[in-house]
Amino acid sequence: MAEKTDLILRLGDWVLEQALRHIREWLDAGVEPLALGLAVNLSPRQFGQPDFAEHVVALAARHRVPLNCLKLEITESLLIQNLHTALAKMEELRAQGATFAVDDFGTGHSSLAYLQRLPLETLKIDASFVQDLGVGEHSAVITETILAMAQHLGMETVGEGVETAEQAAFLHARGCHLAQGFHYARPMPAADFLQQLMTPPRGPEA
Repeated sequence: MAEKTDLILRLGDWVLEQALRHIREWLDAGVEPLALGLAVNLSPRQFGQPDFAEHVVALAARHRVPLNCLKLEITESLLIQNLHTALAKMEELRAQGATFAVDDFGTGHSSLAYLQRLPLETLKIDASFVQDLGVGEHSAVITETILAMAQHLGMETVGEGVETAEQAAFLHARGCHLAQGFHYARPMPAADFLQQLMTPPRGPEA
């Protein structure tokens, strides 16, 4: 319902504001900017606003946050809708330091033209493939194909929805750069996350 109404624009703005506010709090606490960037999902309607790029730049300036602290996650369907418009907005934001990831990769449109035309840094392998690893052969083949393609394109990869050590080991053995999921941590309040950021790693497994 939110996507079908203007409510998604207000929700999207609120989420972006919260992300920038937290980044500013972490920087003020002496925490180095996250090397990965804080990821924020964008809706098609939000990204489709004519002044979207300028709006993000203005919000970041208001919160005194460098845009290289932000990773914007977009979907394949969003990109396919209008490659030319998407390219212009992404290049404007990338020039300011923001980076982009394709979320839920492998579940959207079959056209891969945008991978070579758009300034994308990261492919996020959809959780449905990751969670079927070890269950069905198809998911393993698809995951390996995505990883191989991303490697040849020089793109970073993230495995979504990792819940077991076996899934994590499968991705690691095949060169997946990063992983996220309940195997590593559950959702937590921002204050608890800040505490983790300020706690030195205890060893190689941390």
